[in-house]
Amino acid sequence: MKKQTLLMVLSCLLMATAGCHHKPVKAIVLIPSIESETPSVYAEEGGILEFRMDKGTPENSTFEVQFSQQVCKPTDTLQGTNTQPVTCHVVAKSGDYDVTIAEYIGPTKTSPGHKVPPKEIKAYVRPCKGCQ
Repeated sequence: MKKQTLLMVLSCLLMATAGCHHKPVKAIVLIPSIESETPSVYAEEGGILEFRMDKGTPENSTFEVQFSQQVCKPTDTLQGTNTQPVTCHVVAKSGDYDVTIAEYIGPTKTSPGHKVPPKEIKAYVRPCKGCQ
């Protein structure tokens, strides 16, 4: 029995790019610093979505993630900063969900802070294949 488990673990390691895993993956969504770009959001049922601001985002910048339906655990905080990401523990079933990301870009030495037009995107939640 131990040899079978070891073989399965080694197979999963070798086939990592083929999606062989036993728990949902963690996806990181990078919110682009260029206002015209929008991120793509793909998650697995039971997985984790992490939203982060781009490293070039000025200090004191904030953002809020809003879903059209319940996607995250009710206890998840969906407000973040340029240094504090938002972590969403996905509780939604497979489907497509509307997401709005509202941002406030903090002031810099050369410009005052400003509110960015909200980014309207889709989040795609899919079943976790091979999860136990």
